[in-house]
Amino acid sequence: MTTTLSYQAALDWLFTRTRAGAPRTSARATQLLASMRLAPPPLTAVVVGTNGKGSVTTMLASGLSASGMRTGRFLSPHVEAFEERISVDGKPVTREAVVEFVATARALDAVWPFGEETRPAFFEWTLALALSEFAKAGTSAGVLEAGVGGGHDATRAVDPVSLTVLTNVDLDHLDALGPTLETIAQDKVGAFRQGVPVVCGAEQPEVVALVKEAARALGAPLYLDAPSAADAQSSIFTLPPAIAAALAPPGPPAAYTKRTAAPTHAWPRLG
Repeated sequence: MTTTLSYQAALDWLFTRTRAGAPRTSARATQLLASMRLAPPPLTAVVVGTNGKGSVTTMLASGLSASGMRTGRFLSPHVEAFEERISVDGKPVTREAVVEFVATARALDAVWPFGEETRPAFFEWTLALALSEFAKAGTSAGVLEAGVGGGHDATRAVDPVSLTVLTNVDLDHLDALGPTLETIAQDKVGAFRQGVPVVCGAEQPEVVALVKEAARALGAPLYLDAPSAADAQSSIFTLPPAIAAALAPPGPPAAYTKRTAAPTHAWPRLG
């Protein structure tokens, strides 16, 4: 597509797309992705949580790339430049690709036929740009960082998903997610999918209980970072006791070796 749109004008257009006070909902992303016929890579993980989402997203994407899979990564927000948000095998999206996508996006937005309640805002358009770039690059894997919460975030519209990661839960976005740890956790576990494995790094007992209940209701295999004794075999960071005893060098404390050991058992097939 030929366009005279400048890169700065493209960014200005994206950043002025807002919800204008409308409720948080994944319906906008659902409608947009369907309209543009965008789907995630065959193996896709969504990362939600309060802290560390960007780091976990980057580490997962780097690991998948290192394993030989062409991998797309979607981050939010960026630190210095918008292009940081979207990359394939560590290579950021080009300015030319952003301009080309925004030209298409503006044309679609100008005739948006689905009602104002589903008109996409900045995050939906940026997610669509990411999936568009992943498709062009022929990616076989993708890792997506959620924006705010989980159940009503645009990433909730992405389907199918192979893995959901909950980094942790703390008091964040109180105006959007609720006033308590429990209400915030409830929104974040809304990212869980039926039968899709969940890796959870939360440690507060009340949050872990809520996570377990949500995973159980969805039939989603659950892997805990910091399991109780009763849940030790569901951790992905703990070796079986006999093997751990044989391999552990003298000196490092158990708390350290538990978090850095190899997985207890093989990961389930995700694709």
